[in-house]
Amino acid sequence: MRYLIKFSPRFDLWKMSKVYVKAKPRAQKREVRQIDPPEGRTGELHFEVAVTEAPERGLANRAVLKALAEYLDMPVSRLSLVSGAAWRNKIIEIE
Repeated sequence: MRYLIKFSPRFDLWKMSKVYVKAKPRAQKREVRQIDPPEGRTGELHFEVAVTEAPERGLANRAVLKALAEYLDMPVSRLSLVSGAAWRNKIIEIE
């Protein structure tokens, strides 16, 4: 997997409880990149995650969790999908 932007160390992941993800299923290649949060939402982590899996039977959701876990260098078991199972915009909780 190729990472476009290196993870910013200014955020302490152990204190973060949620990350916001825009998923891109059926992409040509897997990519994870950190994006700037929308105006007025500083202190939040926002990512764009492209996965090759189709959004069927939860395949893309599992691939998004796996790709994000690899990017953040933590086990997938620490991530859980809180909101957005059927949508591109997702909220993922870090346990």
